[in-house]
Amino acid sequence: MEELQRDSLLGLDQPSNFARLLQDGPEVSALRLLGLPHSHDFSEGPPPPELIGQMRRLRCPVLLCLASLLVSLFTQAWCAVDGWNVYGAGLDVPLHCKPLKYWLSAYLASTLLPLTTSVALALPLGVVAMATGILVRAMTPGSCEQEAPTLWQFINEVSLKGLFCVVGLTVILGVTATTIFPTLRSIEDRWGVAGTAVTEVIEAIQSSAAVEVPADTECPICLGCEDSLLGSWRELPCSHRFHEESASWSGSGESPGAHCAA
Repeated sequence: MEELQRDSLLGLDQPSNFARLLQDGPEVSALRLLGLPHSHDFSEGPPPPELIGQMRRLRCPVLLCLASLLVSLFTQAWCAVDGWNVYGAGLDVPLHCKPLKYWLSAYLASTLLPLTTSVALALPLGVVAMATGILVRAMTPGSCEQEAPTLWQFINEVSLKGLFCVVGLTVILGVTATTIFPTLRSIEDRWGVAGTAVTEVIEAIQSSAAVEVPADTECPICLGCEDSLLGSWRELPCSHRFHEESASWSGSGESPGAHCAA
């Protein structure tokens, strides 16, 4: 018993993140990580199957984004290794070709930034390196292609592989904006506490049979509007009772206070 209490205090009785992933599945683990929906308490049980089904439809878009990210990161790492090899060779270039070497130094410095901040910066930095490399080369005399061929060819390599970053960044932003974010927003609107009442619940209230209630019964939605103004009552299986019209106003997001005086 003492060991169990000690493990509980130290958090040793809690499953690891990997064990929780295997137990819950990727969809539930993603919802738990994102804290969606805010109205669900995961300690009380898994989310509804319909919600898990909504998350399951995001598998392909998320995998596509991950694949694009990995390919882009691989090409940028490849360029960075080649760049350090070129820099380590200690190239001696003519004065009018020095901008190519200055660009190489700046490029190599930028490759260190994702290692100290976020790996995701490698994609936009790859696009910037491609654009600045083309610009610097355009401002350099054409003779540098023969006088500094290694630097000239390296800019070609960065420009070519930078296209992978452009495509990858476009895919990630496009899929996120058109699929992932709208789905997460619809999940929060459908299941969260901030949105209007769920349509199915409102329909269930309206389709139920009218019930008789005591004269002093208070509607939890409109907080006690007069029966003469609101008509019949409806009751849920949990014994909560509402004015039928109050439920309709709740479903539309409209305040019942504009229609009745408490």
